[in-house]
Amino acid sequence: MAREVAAEYRTRTGQIGAVVYRHVAPWGITYSYMGKWGAGSGLCLADMRADVTDWLATKRGITVIVPFTETESQHTSERFRGGHPHVQSI
Repeated sequence: MAREVAAEYRTRTGQIGAVVYRHVAPWGITYSYMGKWGAGSGLCLADMRADVTDWLATKRGITVIVPFTETESQHTSERFRGGHPHVQSI
């Protein structure tokens, strides 16, 4: 499973508020995050997007280092590129 940084946000004092990771596996794409604002893992695109929207609306002095720009079309095309490990083609 590949892991890459999908987004990074800093607090007003420069601490890491959240680093969002994108996990790509043959069975799908999930997101996780960790930092001063907490941690979460196994999130789908909609849940991760909701968390990011909440941070941007409620955190004061947030600095966007790398914005979260995932789209549904990117998500779907990469998810099915390798196929599902439990489904055989006939």
